[in-house]
Amino acid sequence: MIDQAGQLDRRITIQEPVNAREYTTNAVDAFGQRVEGDSATLEGEDCIVSDINELGGIQGDPYGQIVVDFITLATVWSNVTEKVGSEAENGDMISSTKRVEFIIRYRTDVTEEMRIIYNNNIYKIETIQNADARKAFLKVVCSWSDAQ
Repeated sequence: MIDQAGQLDRRITIQEPVNAREYTTNAVDAFGQRVEGDSATLEGEDCIVSDINELGGIQGDPYGQIVVDFITLATVWSNVTEKVGSEAENGDMISSTKRVEFIIRYRTDVTEEMRIIYNNNIYKIETIQNADARKAFLKVVCSWSDAQ
């Protein structure tokens, strides 16, 4: 277990999910402002808006599914412990999975819907536990699979 913060020796990035709609709307607004402020004229000022609507609108992809994107919540120091790993055949493909524990300083804004980026791998958060009674550290248990 962690005794002191000096044992947090790896940098990880915690990302939170957001609807892609917010960013698409911001892009459309920014484009509209650029066109208004430009001295030249542009035929069909709302061309980007009509393109987005043809591709399923700002709430989804062409198949009507809500598009979720991730933004960085924080980059923090962590202690990383790789736990159990396994291989299994899924259809005609062999996929490997492993469980990893990340111990970070205590934060109240980390949830199970978020993900962690470490060594260019994406880890799905499964559980978040207090690592000690003083609420100084959090243990974030994650899973990684190469069949993402």
